[in-house]
Amino acid sequence: MLVRLAILALLASCSFAREPGPVPRELHFDRNGCPLPPGAIARFGIPPALFGLAYSLAWTADGKQCVASDWNGVTVLDSATGRWVQTIAAVGERTTSNLTFRHGRAVLKLQGSEGTLCDPVTGEPLVAFKLPSPLGDLGRKLYSIDLSANHRFLAGIASADSSPGVAWRFDLANNRYTRLINDRSDLQSLRLSPDAKRVFATGGTADPELTARDIVNGKELWTVPMKGAGRLRTVSADGRSVAVTDQAGIAVFDAANGQKVMSTPIDSTSLPGMCGVDLSPDGSRVALADGHLVIVWETATGKVLHRLPHEARLVAFSPDGKSLLTGSAWIQKWDILTGKPAFVEPIMARPSGSSLLKWSEDGARLLTVWPANSLEPGAPQRRDLLGVWAVANEGLVWKEMVEDAVVAAHLDWRGIRVRTFLLDRLIRAWNTRQPENPLVAQTYAPPITNQTNHHEFLEGGRLAVQMNNSEGATFEMYDPHGKLEFRRTRKSPDVAPRQAVSLFRGKSTVLYGPAGWRYDFLINAEIPPLQGSLDARLISLLPVQSTTFVAGRTIAGSTISSYVWESLTGGIATNLPQDIPNFDKATLSPDGQHLAVAAEREVIVHNLRNSAWNWSVPVASASALAFSPDGSVLATAMTDSTVLLWKTPKNAHEWKQPDSDESWNDLSSIDASVAWKSLWHLQDYPTQATELLATHMQPVPGPKDTASWILKLDHSKFNVREEAAKTLVGRGESIEGDLREALKAPRSEEQRARLEQVLLKLNPAVPPIGDALRGLRCVWLLERIGTPEAWKLLERMAGGASGSRVTVEAKLAILRLNATQ
Repeated sequence: MLVRLAILALLASCSFAREPGPVPRELHFDRNGCPLPPGAIARFGIPPALFGLAYSLAWTADGKQCVASDWNGVTVLDSATGRWVQTIAAVGERTTSNLTFRHGRAVLKLQGSEGTLCDPVTGEPLVAFKLPSPLGDLGRKLYSIDLSANHRFLAGIASADSSPGVAWRFDLANNRYTRLINDRSDLQSLRLSPDAKRVFATGGTADPELTARDIVNGKELWTVPMKGAGRLRTVSADGRSVAVTDQAGIAVFDAANGQKVMSTPIDSTSLPGMCGVDLSPDGSRVALADGHLVIVWETATGKVLHRLPHEARLVAFSPDGKSLLTGSAWIQKWDILTGKPAFVEPIMARPSGSSLLKWSEDGARLLTVWPANSLEPGAPQRRDLLGVWAVANEGLVWKEMVEDAVVAAHLDWRGIRVRTFLLDRLIRAWNTRQPENPLVAQTYAPPITNQTNHHEFLEGGRLAVQMNNSEGATFEMYDPHGKLEFRRTRKSPDVAPRQAVSLFRGKSTVLYGPAGWRYDFLINAEIPPLQGSLDARLISLLPVQSTTFVAGRTIAGSTISSYVWESLTGGIATNLPQDIPNFDKATLSPDGQHLAVAAEREVIVHNLRNSAWNWSVPVASASALAFSPDGSVLATAMTDSTVLLWKTPKNAHEWKQPDSDESWNDLSSIDASVAWKSLWHLQDYPTQATELLATHMQPVPGPKDTASWILKLDHSKFNVREEAAKTLVGRGESIEGDLREALKAPRSEEQRARLEQVLLKLNPAVPPIGDALRGLRCVWLLERIGTPEAWKLLERMAGGASGSRVTVEAKLAILRLNATQ
């Protein structure tokens, strides 16, 4: 019931589309104030404002907003909260297109020789111009661009490639081009003073230098040597300080006389040219971002004031010098006095879509797994990041970095215990309430085969591992603590060894083969085959979040078919759409009614009962999909590291008063499509469904003397042993559980042999029929309904014959419902 309470609490505070069709146009926000896409009801995580790594970062002149440029365009953020304001689309193909200058007063857009200065907030053009020859010539590129504070003068270095070149200035007001520093053509970087009366530049290859020139008369003001081919980074807003980086590190110079104010080496693996540098408006502080860390120094003393934990590439001081922006794929603001961050931090430093989504069984929490190798580009292997989110408040309650790639993950009933199986066959588990104490850290034995492997956590935290090879498959089962329970091997039946790998598929505890053949390692026996063409071969399986269904594609000759099968009988419950581009990016809801498919520009949700009720959500290239346990919510993993939640629309199937006897008979139909059409209809109307079942359902009757007949299986008289075996076989399904429990206890060889013979006659490869089949389907329906009235019916069924599958399943359903309370 908690799943319903948690989701109802979430939905009460959010608006969503109640029925398929056009998504609502009104704008909604997540708990952090970020706008949600139309139709989304919640978001886990903070979406980065940018679509890639920023290459320029600035404040607006009033300090109320900040502006960043990336490949998508220019993005404006509110500087108080960090929330996205708008994005101005990219224009142009040149490397300087959409460049935001440090004073934040204009954005330069270049396309060929055509240029425009735009307002960074509104996107409105301020000045349009055309670069004269040679600046606008085909093949010539502009480097180290700078704009005067009054956005009248544009200056830079031009050359045919990234080699040193000449400095130039373009007067936008008078459309006049002039060359700066006429005596040098080996310049590499430049900056203008705020009043545009001086230019500072680095140049020289044999003898690198930093030089300052008066623009009005061309007079050299001062020149100082540098350790290597340096790069001029910035000039302070008051025009009194200049910052450069070279092989010696970072240095700050007095702009009036070239005297070195501060110099310190850069302790970084990043090249000096790849670092972001900015001076505070009064030049009293200098900040550097090297892609791993942000360091802030006091220029007068060289003292380190802060080491800020952001893998940033850019820095920008606020106009009042009290705050510092740092930027990479996301933007952070820091208080200069305290070094504390002001914006809510995203879970990932760089955008990366989650590779796995796993709901807790009560639906109150969601586990996400991100491939986090982008955090450490030089790392020898992938290190994944785990996170557990609370659905009701959209908050991250736990996170952990693991030492390898996660290939399987599990979240327990209440979302407290996390289990993972890593690529190096290490199982790790955590109690999210005690993250410092891992519950399990046990390495498995070396893999038995290097062929196709399938790993999946089962209900309760057990881990199933299948390894397919040319002979067949090997199966391993591990308990929730990582201890090996058993290992079993099954040879591929009636198939040449070289064909086994291509013809057989492993998933969960089951091995699948041609003509629908299935073998369950858990019970060590064949189970009912999947229906379809007798010569069909299974070519792919769809991720399914329930053991009730199997979904996949088959091929028979040139015919490809896609089905949802009822796992219990192997019967076809319904067909799948044929246009599923990628089975790895599709998932079936736990109740089998909806199929979600990630397409290039959207996620399409197919209603398998009624194709007219298909709907879609505006999610491009989702990296993972997962329905909540009750199927009411779809989670989609975004490439920006966040997860969006969407309400699954209710079916528009009106209640039709069924003929009681006819509906009851449908539930035992050997045609799975007939049974599930009725089951799904009843599921939509829990009150009417419970009333219908209450008039028919009775516990499975069972004899009281089964245990005494089992004891007689090794009676001293042969005819008594034979009579006992015949009697037990005649009782069939109602005592199957009793027989399997009896095998677990110490028995004589005679008893064990006869028990096994009796169980063989209860062939698991033959699907249940009649009352047993209907009873198992009804237990599924009542558990899904989960109301007090449904519980009473389950308790009634749990009082039946102890060995009946119906009785056992009713008891398990009650345990599962209790676990979610």
